Amino acid sequence: MPEINSSTILIKFVTIDELASIFGVSRSTVKNWRARRIIKPCVAIGSVVRFDPAECKRKLAEFGGKNLKSEIKKGRNPD
Repeated sequence: MPEINSSTILIKFVTIDELASIFGVSRSTVKNWRARRIIKPCVAIGSVVRFDPAECKRKLAEFGGKNLKSEIKKGRNPD
């Protein structure tokens, strides 16, 4: 089994604000995505929530064929 050290794996978890900035959307859009379970936090301890941007990008790409904003406005869960 390969040795795992701090230089082997580096995943940066980001806040809601940072994720919104990465995707060019508002904070409320990210919260809507989370509420609709389009994306899920990787770490949630109490009020501390962090996301893996690569995982979020993958989940949004899976959903990509649908109109995200219209689904959220209609209150539908895309899953």
